[in-house]
This record gives sequence, structure tokens and C-alpha cells, in this order.
Amino acid sequence: MIEIPKGPRQKERYCSNRVFARSARMGLEHLFRKVWPPNCRILLPSYIGISPLEGSGVFDPIQACGIQYGFFRTNELLEADFSDLEKQIEQSKPFAVLLIHYFGFPQPKTIEIKKLCESQGIILIEDCAHTFESRIGSFQVGTIGDVSIFSLHKILPCEDGGILQINNSKFSVPSLEADQICAASTIETFCNAELSAISAQRRKNYLQLEKLVRSVRNVSVFYPRLNEETVPLNLPVLIKNKDRFELYKDLRNQNIGVTSLYHTLIPEIRAEDFPISHQISRDILNLPIHQDISKDQLEYLAAALDRSVNQTRS
Repeated sequence: MIEIPKGPRQKERYCSNRVFARSARMGLEHLFRKVWPPNCRILLPSYIGISPLEGSGVFDPIQACGIQYGFFRTNELLEADFSDLEKQIEQSKPFAVLLIHYFGFPQPKTIEIKKLCESQGIILIEDCAHTFESRIGSFQVGTIGDVSIFSLHKILPCEDGGILQINNSKFSVPSLEADQICAASTIETFCNAELSAISAQRRKNYLQLEKLVRSVRNVSVFYPRLNEETVPLNLPVLIKNKDRFELYKDLRNQNIGVTSLYHTLIPEIRAEDFPISHQISRDILNLPIHQDISKDQLEYLAAALDRSVNQTRS
């Protein structure tokens, strides 16, 4: 039995419509197996990654549960192509649509997509694995869709943890087996976290690093404008004149915790069908802006990026 911390904030965060799984993908798979009707179809955005060590966070449970799937296009900013989504819905009549808020930046047409799904009797799933507190107008991400998933360990200092949140009373909240529940320490960390302060620091770090990186040749910031509603996971950039993988290794060798979301797309997203997705995948690098990074470390990161990309020496 997990002992939940006491207090108003803890009660609010450990609410009855949330399931705390070991990972977001485990929560999603549990939903598919225990709640979802059989033989249903889901539409996914055309930018989903895979890695040898971690697999694919969203696509693995879909494959494991034998769910039929299709893809809708995303543009140069990884925003859902609304007209293509409408077309795919008309053609395939899916049970659900999954929307990903990449890098913590909310999908700008989330409300319109929700209305579209409602008009067609389609379930909307929000993938909020990259953010907790980003907003879309007056709505917090994760509250618009019928179902949403969050990843605790991407935001907080936890070893594991994902949330499956059920917003539609049509679906019951599934119970997890003991070995599927995340560590009690993860839940306690989440319940006691000062999320507003963490969000403010991440935004501050993003703005500081974006200003530094702006002057680095052959590097372009993916989202140069940070609006007041966005709490980013990292600072995504596109690399122009150097092999991204070599740059990734170079920076990691300098103890800089860069990532590349997503350096490899799942093979089902074919380059000939989704060339924009594959171009982004080849060029993208994600720079850390977490709440524990210092201003000096951000300056060191930007200087190391400049040296590595433009082959200068200090």
C-alpha cells in the first residue's frame, strides 16, 4: 500500500482520475488492454521516435496491443496538419486520435482538433510527456483530451513514473497491478514538487539559452518565440552544416546532456511519405534547460556548441 503525503496540494495531485504507472507508456498500454474496445484504430502524428535502448514510448504499446493505426502529417514546426487530419479521419474512421505536445510546446490547434473529434465521436488522447504546466488559452495541457499521459521522470528528479489521466467519465479509471505502479518516492516527489517554480526556472533558462544560441552560426532555434503559456522541456535546435550524430557525441563527451528527439523515426513513418518529418529527425538536437542548470553552465553549453558546429578552438 502506497502512503500518499498529506495536504491540499498532495490531495489535488493524487486525484481519483489519475493512475501512477512506472512509465507513461505502461499507463497507455494498460488503458488499451483494460478499457479500450478491441480492434479499434488510432491516428498518430507523423513524428514518433525509436531507440535501441528505450524503444518507442508511444508506438510500442500500440504494437503490443495489436491496435490498428495510421498517421497524419505534421508541418515544419511539428504542428498537426489539420486538413490532413480531417482527411485521414474521413478515410479511416478511427476510434481515437493522439496528439503530441512536442518538447512542451502545445499543439496550437488542440481546441479545434478536440471539436473535430467530438463531432465525429472520436476519442482524443493528449501526450503531455514533455510538460506539465503548459497552457492553451485558459486550458492546461492534459485537460482537453478525453485521456492524457504525463512523464514524471522527464520533469522531476525521479527514477520512474508516468501518469495516465482519464478526463472522460465514459471510461473507467483502470487499476494497476502492484508491479505496474511507480515507486512511492516518485509519487511523493510529484506531490511535493513546486511545479510553478520549476516551470518559471525552465522558462528563464530557455530564454537565456535561446539568446546565447541565436548568435551561433549554422544553428537555428526550432521555436525562437516562447509565449507565456509554454513551459518547455528543452531547447530544440536544427544543425545545418555538421552531422548531427557526430555533434551529439562530441557534446556528450564534454559532459553536456544533449538529447535528440527523435534521431530515428519508427520505420512505419516512411521518408517518401513524410519527408518533412525525416528532415527534422536528421537535423534536430535538444539542449538542456532543466531547473537545476546554472547560468554559467548555459554559457558553457552555448560556447561548446559553437566550437563543435563551427570547428573553432578556444
